[in-house]
Order: sequence, then structure tokens, then C-alpha cells
Amino acid sequence: MTWIPRARAQSIRVNSLAARPMRAAAAALVAWLLLTTQGPLLPALADGAAPAPSPAPDRAAFLDGVPADLRSDVSRALDLAGDNAPALMAGVCGVEGERERRWACWLVAHMPDKVHVRCSPEGRVEHVQDLRVVTADMLAHHVRLAAAARERFPWARDLPEELYLENVLPHRFTEEPLEDWRAGLWGELEPLAAKCPTAEEAVLAINRWAAERFKYVPRGAEDLGILSALKEGKGRCEDMSNLVRAALATCGLPAASVYTPWWPRGDGNHAWNEVYLAGAWRQFMGCEPTAEPPHFDRMKKDRVFAKVYRCGFVRGRNAPEDVTAEYTPVRDLDLRLDAPDAPVELCVMNMGEWRGVASARTNAAGRVRFANVGCRDALLFRARTPDGKVGTAPFIARGPGSPGAPPPEL
Repeated sequence: MTWIPRARAQSIRVNSLAARPMRAAAAALVAWLLLTTQGPLLPALADGAAPAPSPAPDRAAFLDGVPADLRSDVSRALDLAGDNAPALMAGVCGVEGERERRWACWLVAHMPDKVHVRCSPEGRVEHVQDLRVVTADMLAHHVRLAAAARERFPWARDLPEELYLENVLPHRFTEEPLEDWRAGLWGELEPLAAKCPTAEEAVLAINRWAAERFKYVPRGAEDLGILSALKEGKGRCEDMSNLVRAALATCGLPAASVYTPWWPRGDGNHAWNEVYLAGAWRQFMGCEPTAEPPHFDRMKKDRVFAKVYRCGFVRGRNAPEDVTAEYTPVRDLDLRLDAPDAPVELCVMNMGEWRGVASARTNAAGRVRFANVGCRDALLFRARTPDGKVGTAPFIARGPGSPGAPPPEL
């Protein structure tokens, strides 16, 4: 396949932070890119107008140029994208370099289950697929600036490729609206991080930056977009963690979203971040104005959890990694329900209802094991089928070997 090169004379608008016009920062960014690369990673600013997307190639020719290990998944993604498939192909063709084109294909290949969840004016929950709304420019911007961060910051250069793809490159984190946030954040955060000699000092600088601009205020269940959260200056814990993850990713710092589905004591749930430092994941909320340095790993010391999950891009909310054992002592719960070969969930009492924190399936005898359940303290559980028709009686589980642990059959 012949890749269609990006026209170097194109003009592009570098989005400024809402309520903070940044023409000087944008100009500085373009100047830096022009001086430090073989060719501009972003087209030069001319009249400030957004460029027309690069023309998309013939689909068959396009797929011939996709790396063989991604070709089948990219083809499936184009099928699901419908009328937006040409924009995805144009976005891939809008980046230069074999590595960057592979990154763009990787994003498209893993995009089918990525959605923005929103509430309609009529109160309906709607799922907007990224594949159907991502523009060519947005895809290209994310890849180009992720590549720029890889080259710009010393801590990013030697990160394993798989880690960089999963935890730096992605264009979204949870179910927030899509925004071209990387272009919007780069102009302010690149000079901030460039002053930091180490990755940890860059994380601390981002903590201070975020704490000055955002505070926790409960709001509706729908996630804010990254730049929208910055403009609002307030939001839920998930809005906060998404904003900080975006800031970290902009500076080439791998981060992951972590959450507990429901507290086993008290009401509600929580989401936070982990940042990858010195070869290990460190718990880090960000936006901590009174903590300098911020409380790395403080939630691992005494919080009571039933379950904790870590999400990247491929391993998102549909297939999170169970990291409960990194946050609390754990035990296995072996139970029996009168529901052979059936899906079941382990529940905690939260907001006056039984709410699921883990899922499993019973065997032919109705037995099931829930592994790595938090047991820092005695907790109340119940196991049941998702429809609630079959379940165990509520029971208290304590640590392994402690009195009052549930019997293997309930």
C-alpha cells in the first residue's frame, strides 16, 4: 500500500485550554517541533483554520498497509465504523513514520468497545461508539503528540512499547465524551514537565498543577470530557482521575484507572489513579493540594475494600485486572448456591441494596469460588444470581483462619 503523506503546508488549530487562550504556548510548541524533528510532528500554524482531513485511500489498499498482526482487527473496526470508516483511514494516513502508523492502527484495532455513555434529554442512557465519531484530525493528533512525548521526556524513551501503548497512547480512559485533549494540554504541560529531572518530580509537578485547577464536587453520573472538566474546575472522583491521567499521559507518564465498584462499608464507590514509577504501579490520586509530596499508596495502608480493579485501554471496564491483593489482605470464598452452571455475583450492602463487586460462574454442583476477596476486617456479603432469585443468606467473612469465616457451603 502507498501511504498518503500529510501535506506539510497544512494549517492546524492547536486547541487552547478553555478560558485560557494560549496562542503564545501554541506558537512555542510548533517552533519546538520544527526545530527538534526531521519534519514537523504537527503541521505549521498558518491562518489558524482547521485542516481538511487527509483523503482516505481505497479500503483494500489501506488494509494491505496495516501490520499483519492488526489487520483482521482493523478490518472489523472499519466494518463497525460504518460511514466514519474513511475518517479512521484518513487519520492513520495522517501520521508519518512506521511506528506512528502502527500506533494509529493499534488504536483503531482496539476501539470497537470504547464508548461515551451519556444521558439523553428524555433520560435514556445512550452509548456513542468512538469508531463512529472519532475524526481523522483527532486520531492523528493523539498519535503525533504521544510520539512527541516519547522523544521529549527521558523517562518515556525507554518504557516498554506495550506499556506505552496501553497506558500513554490511548485517547480515552473511562466513558467520557471524546475531546482533543492532548493538543489542548500539551502547550501548558510540556514546559512544566520539561523542567523536571525525574519522572517522580514530573508527577509531583502535575499534582500541583491539577490541584490548582480542579476540586472534588459531587455531580451527576455522566463523566465530563477532559477539557470540559478543566473548564468546569470541579467534578466527581472519576472526572478528577481522568483529568490527571490525561495530564500524565500528555507528559509520557504511564497511568491506569483504578476503582472499587462499591464500598463494603458505607455508601458509594471510588475511582483513582496509579502511575508507573521505577518499575512499579504506585497509587496516586492527583489533585491533592495539601499533600506534598502526595500520598503515594496511602489507600493501600488501611482502607477496607471488598474488590479493587485496574483498567488500561485494552483491559478496560469490560475486562479489568483484579488487583485487590495489592490493596488489602485477601481470602478466597468457597460457596454453594442452588443454581448449577449459572452466573453469580458476590455482593456487599451499599446504599440500602445488595450490589455486585465480583462475578463468577457456578459448576454443575452449584459450587463457586470468589478468589482474592478483601478481608482487612469482618465484612458482610451475599452471593446471588444477577436476577436475585437464587442466593445465599447474608454472611460475615473474616480473614483466613479467623473465627466466623463462612463455611464452604451456604
